[in-house]
Amino acid sequence: MTQQRQQAGAAKVIDLADHAAARAVSTAGSRPAHTLILEVATSQAAGTSFRHLGVVDTMSLASLRDVVCVAFDIAADDAPAVFVQRGERVDVSKHLYHHLRAAGDVLEFRWGLWEFTITVTHRWPRDDHSPRAVCLGGDNGLHARPVDLQRINAQLANPGFEDVLSCLRPEVAQLLRRGELADFLPLLHAIGVRACPNLAPETRILLGTLPLENDKRARDTFWAIILGLACLRDTQFARETGARVMEALGHEPLLEACADSLDVLASVGGYGAEALAPVERIDLYRELLHKPE
Repeated sequence: MTQQRQQAGAAKVIDLADHAAARAVSTAGSRPAHTLILEVATSQAAGTSFRHLGVVDTMSLASLRDVVCVAFDIAADDAPAVFVQRGERVDVSKHLYHHLRAAGDVLEFRWGLWEFTITVTHRWPRDDHSPRAVCLGGDNGLHARPVDLQRINAQLANPGFEDVLSCLRPEVAQLLRRGELADFLPLLHAIGVRACPNLAPETRILLGTLPLENDKRARDTFWAIILGLACLRDTQFARETGARVMEALGHEPLLEACADSLDVLASVGGYGAEALAPVERIDLYRELLHKPE
């Protein structure tokens, strides 16, 4: 099993050819593409490990195999990928929408010694700016180390530097340039920062007031924490990531500097002990980070 695990620096970057195919299917009018939220779980002697993945349903099963490989840090090998539904083996060249159409649909995936159960938890219409594949969270029961969402999503996206910067709020883009923080760009691409968030008008108006602070250091602190929150981990991880961003900018971390703004964000479920689930928080961070129209 150890030989099957993939080192982080040599992990496979997903081929984005399916993205073009997905858009072709959507724009051709034959059927609209949808986003599927999948729970992918595998059980071994060390325990159960799972990932929550967001994927486009026009992706092939063969490509889903590659996404799972990256999400679980498994080295690709020559073992055949086998997908089974209701006891019948299914063709890996088929699109996900042939077999995963609604919440509760299940596929079994076997690859070498690995066995995964893939369950649809949510499904909704896809927009053109949603990422082809994104890892929203997980638990690493197989290994002691935590799930590294930032690294996984960087491997799943791998976009161009300027392309992502051009989609961001200018203040955020300038912060990333000042701190030479290019490592965040694949993550921001993966969460679909180009997308039009699906938010209530009152929530959008409230987020539009942030950050409340005028002091530059306080505003930098707020955006540093937002970048940490965009990793879709817990609040403590966001604070630690924000502190590292502030250090890259040459500042001492000072969470209290933007306390008022964080209170507003917490009131809509984007921060703190009562934060929404990761899949529900994405639109809040998209709204904050993307360039105003």
